This record gives sequence, C-alpha cells and structure tokens, in this order.
Amino acid sequence: MSNNFVWTVVEDKSGNLWFGTNGGGVSKYDGKCFTHFTEKEGLTNNNVRSILEDKSGNLWFGTSGGGVSKYDGNCVDDIINETNLYQNNHQDRKNNKKSLVKIFTHFTEKEGLSNNDVLSILEDKSGNLWFGTFGGGVSKYNGNNFTHFTNKEGLSNNVVLSILEDRYGDLWFGTNGGGVSKYTEKSITHFTVEEGLSNNVVLSILEDKSGNLWFGTYGSGVSKYDGKCFAHFTENEGLSNKVVWSIVEDKSGNLWFGTFGGGVSKYDGNVFSHFTDKEGLSNNDVLSMLEDKSGNLWFGTNGGGVSKYDGKIFTHFTDKDGLSNNLVWSMVEDKSGNLWFGTDGGGVTKYNGNCVDDIINETNLYQHNQQDLKKNKKALVK
Repeated sequence: MSNNFVWTVVEDKSGNLWFGTNGGGVSKYDGKCFTHFTEKEGLTNNNVRSILEDKSGNLWFGTSGGGVSKYDGNCVDDIINETNLYQNNHQDRKNNKKSLVKIFTHFTEKEGLSNNDVLSILEDKSGNLWFGTFGGGVSKYNGNNFTHFTNKEGLSNNVVLSILEDRYGDLWFGTNGGGVSKYTEKSITHFTVEEGLSNNVVLSILEDKSGNLWFGTYGSGVSKYDGKCFAHFTENEGLSNKVVWSIVEDKSGNLWFGTFGGGVSKYDGNVFSHFTDKEGLSNNDVLSMLEDKSGNLWFGTNGGGVSKYDGKIFTHFTDKDGLSNNLVWSMVEDKSGNLWFGTDGGGVTKYNGNCVDDIINETNLYQHNQQDLKKNKKALVK
C-alpha cells in the first residue's frame, strides 16, 4: 500500500481494487501485486477522497486540493509536445518509440472545475459527471466542458457532501448547511428546515425500493421524503442517535442507520431496533456499512474494528483478530466475495471468510492455512 490511511475503496469492472489514501495517492491491486499512482506518476494530488469508474471504464479520482484526475489507460503522455499520443496497437507504440503506459488527465480550476477540493463524484444516466466540492458547489462535466452550479446559480450551499440520482433522473445534493438541493433540467428546488427538512447539514442520502428519499443529518436524525412531505425520525421517534453518517437498505427492505454515538438503528417500516455495544456491537460510532452477498451486515466503527451481524448474533474483528487497525472508514465486497476494509493508519485488511490478510506498506501476509497463520502469529477467524 502507498499509504496506511484509506479513505475509499472501489472495485472496477475488471476486478481490480483501487484504494484512495490520505497522502499516498491511489493504490491499484490486481489480485497479485500493487501499483501505486502518486503525483510522481501523474496524479494531480496525493489525497484522494473519492473514486468513480465511468461507463467507458475511465477512473476518476477526486482529490483534496488537486481537483480531479482521469485515468484512461490508453495513451502515453508526450511531455515535450504536451500532447497525448494514443497508442491502441503495436504500430502506434513503434511509431512513437514509447511503451504503452497509462496516464492521467487533470481537471482543476484552470480547466474549468469550480473548486479543487472534490468530496463526491457521480455519473448520471446520460453519462454526465457531477463533482461535489468543498466550497465550489457542483461541477457538471459532459465530456467537453464544465457547467457550474453554486449559490449564484441557485444551489443552496457550496459545500456538497453527498450526491444521488433518483429513479426519475433528478439529482439531489446534500450540503453542509444548505439542506438539500434537487436539480432537474429545468430548475433547482431547495429543501431546508423551512421546507420541512430536519437539519440543513446532510451527510448521507438513500432512495429506498419504494422511491422514498432518506436524508441522514448531522444533529437531527433522519428525514424521509415521499415526494410530497417530510417525516422526521429522531430519538423521540425511536432512532438511537441524531447524527447519521450512513444509510443502507438490506435485501428485505429494512433500513439501517449508522450513527455517531448510538450504534446502529434498524427500521422495518414500523418500529426501530437498536444495536449498540449493549446488544453486541463492538463500538457505537459507525462510520461505514455494507450488506454482503450472503445477507450479513458489516459495520465499520471508530475504534472497535468491524462487527458482522448475521441476523442473530454479532462477530467482532479487531486488531486482536488480525484486523490491521480498529478505525474503519470504508469497505467493499469484491466479485469473489472477499471483503476489504480501509482503515485509519493500518492500510487495508482483506477477509476471505477464513483468514485475514493485512496489507500495510506493501507487506502482504498471505495466510492460506494453519501453518501460515502460525508463522504470522495470527489466529484463524471466520
């Protein structure tokens, strides 16, 4: 790994895993080895907060201070002529007298991006890319040029923490102080506390199977919007805590709310069920959540490692069990069913259902059997 602080993890269409780090750029893992992409290799900034693969297979990396880097994988950069020499076959490579390498294209304020701090990225159904920034509102990129949406153009706030496209193709922007802005091709509509939203700081957005929108806020629980009016869920209505970092809908239609201080709240459409350290959760600060292919729920916490919930009991994975670090920012399940946990200072931990692999500073501790585990002084965990 290029850096042990991992903000985000994404698996691309080819099964490669990409890790966005805090200071170490991006690390790509192809199942056998790592390839690092930092400023030296052409990345615009080494602090990568968000990653997206578009429909064409390009990778987009949102950075803190360097705008966005696009990784297309088809061309070589001729620095002398400042041109991109596309090399799609052996003859192209021979003519250019260069080897086929993968490069970056940068999009910063100079190229038309509204702000160089990019917190979130979304590709809409039409193939447009939307970049939520810290101070510059939202930038839309259609493949040729940028269009900006700030408070001057009608956006409620210029710090955009979350983006969602609903089933109708409308865009929703969760902001830091301006509530939510809904964007259609014709207009921007605001939803703040004045319009019925419970709080103007929106950390997370989810559209459920019925088309309802759920907004997790910082300080006022969750607001549900059915297209006409809002319903609020706070501690008074049964939510365990009023700070909601993440929202997941499971295969059965239950909603899970990861809170900061109140563990997890499950909502079945009628009542809430709480899962805190009293009920078996490892830690009450839940930063990330995931439902795996088998229907298990995984909760990444702030100091308690990872908790797995199978519908009946919790199983904990901490540094004592082989997890590299107990603060888990992000998680993803790959196509093979392996789980990857991005941590704060411990790099990435891979869990394959039988053993734990720590990947820290390019050190892979592969543990395929009892002898390997004995050598690495780790325990086999399920």
